[in-house]
Amino acid sequence: MQFNSFDYLLLLSVTVALFHGLPGRWRPWLVLAASLVFYASWSAPFLLVLVANAGVDFVAARRIHASEAARTRRRWLWGSVCANVAMLGFFKYANFVLENLRWLPGGEALPPHLEILLPLGISFFTFQSMAYTIDVYRRRIEPEPSFRRYFLFIVFFPQLVAGPIERAARLLPQVNALDRVRVGRDDWSAGLLWIAWGLFQKTVLADNCAQLADPVFHQPGRWGGAWHALAAYAFTFQVYFDFAGYVDIARGSARLLGVRLVRNFNLPFLAEGPADLWRRWHITLSEWFRDYVYVPLGGNRRGPWVAMRNGVAVMLISGLWHGAAWHFVVWGLLHGLLLVVYRLGEPALRRVTGLLPAPLDRGARVLLFFHVWVLTLVMFRAETLPDTLAIWKGIASFAAASGASPGSAPWGAMASVAAAVALVPLLKAAEESRGIFSRGVERVPGYAAAFTGCVVGTAALAPSAAPAFVYFQF
Repeated sequence: MQFNSFDYLLLLSVTVALFHGLPGRWRPWLVLAASLVFYASWSAPFLLVLVANAGVDFVAARRIHASEAARTRRRWLWGSVCANVAMLGFFKYANFVLENLRWLPGGEALPPHLEILLPLGISFFTFQSMAYTIDVYRRRIEPEPSFRRYFLFIVFFPQLVAGPIERAARLLPQVNALDRVRVGRDDWSAGLLWIAWGLFQKTVLADNCAQLADPVFHQPGRWGGAWHALAAYAFTFQVYFDFAGYVDIARGSARLLGVRLVRNFNLPFLAEGPADLWRRWHITLSEWFRDYVYVPLGGNRRGPWVAMRNGVAVMLISGLWHGAAWHFVVWGLLHGLLLVVYRLGEPALRRVTGLLPAPLDRGARVLLFFHVWVLTLVMFRAETLPDTLAIWKGIASFAAASGASPGSAPWGAMASVAAAVALVPLLKAAEESRGIFSRGVERVPGYAAAFTGCVVGTAALAPSAAPAFVYFQF
């Protein structure tokens, strides 16, 4: 059940209508039922994985809280963490490990492949559940006494599949207040506009950009350097608008139920370097790795070299989190090394850009890192490392196209890329820095124009193909 499908809009509409028509005590049960229907639409048997994951962490958190013995508390914590990692490792990485073991002496006796389906959203809900147990262990929160409420915190359908990765301290109180929440006019207005804006980003901008990027990434040898460069830019905007569109639909859907999800982006195109990027892009994942991996490793408390080592380790794990393939591992290592390079070289870079007038100083650093980011995203999108190298080589050579000509290009998709480059970042900047959507709902003419523009634009400009959201694969 994709967010950009009629089935989802029907589920959301029925849930919201019943939510506001039923007595308060039935609301949590309604949202829980809607969440289970939403997930079961992908694969009903994997509901058992959700129940098992939530059950382990629910019991572990209660045991941790009930015990004063440090050794017992650590045992339950590690039991919870290991269970989550084992579940994630089996479903997501078993075949990756198996494929690599077959390269070792005697490895040919191993089966080439296991028929394992990946539960949708497992990378997200395992992290959210693990964070809950760790926060209970650290005595930052009290354990939730009701399994039903805890389970609803894990499976809340607007953010179940691809985040944001919510913390229990923020989302659990809102889940517990569903029976008495009041959804006001601002919630309705902002929620509907967020959904319309998210659908526009996904179906018009991201999906049209995909029409440019996909053919080149599927067959990089057919195309010349200009097309490789265009595909790299197109995918950069595709992955952003795809994920940002999903998050906006999630935030809008939750807002109609009186729940406010945390923001997950903060103008990533304005990042001056890799550290700045990860404070702006997929913020909840970056904060998760910071709080539960980087800080336990020592953070920056033991000097700059240890901090850089920890940063590289975190980015390696982040790369593996994104996908069970070597190009994701190398992508994570590349971003880790970029953290080191920028930390060591940033003073010199600032001295160079400081020669420019003040308004252009920061802009030059932003423009430089944007193109570095575009090149790293080639590795994120390419299916193999050789494909990555082929596209990088094509961009460097900027050769003439060998198999496809400009006459065969999808001009509508190219127009969407141009619109994304020229206009949409300005709108995103205005929203994310000034909250024009959230604050502008009282201005009826402007709100009506924005909402109508999103709906009409989606209907008129969305391509017939509707690819899945990029981050659904994680």
